[in-house]
Amino acid sequence: MPAQITAERLNRLLRPRSVALVGAANKSMFSLLAYRNLVKFGLEINPLRVDGAVVEAMDAVVTWTRKDRS
Repeated sequence: MPAQITAERLNRLLRPRSVALVGAANKSMFSLLAYRNLVKFGLEINPLRVDGAVVEAMDAVVTWTRKDRS
C-alpha cells in the first residue's frame, strides 16, 4: 500500500530545514548556482572540510558590539 501524501510529508520535501551540498567546488558553475540559491532562500550554510577520514565543521558565530567612545 503506497504512503499517503500529507501536508507534513510535502513540507518535509519542499521546505527542508537542512540541505547537504556534497562535492561542491568553488570553480564549478553548478556549485556556485546551488550556493547562491541556498543563500537566496535563507538556508543556513555550514561548510565542512573533508580530508579522507577527517571532517571539520567550518562554522563560526560572529557577534557585533558597539564600542562606546569615551
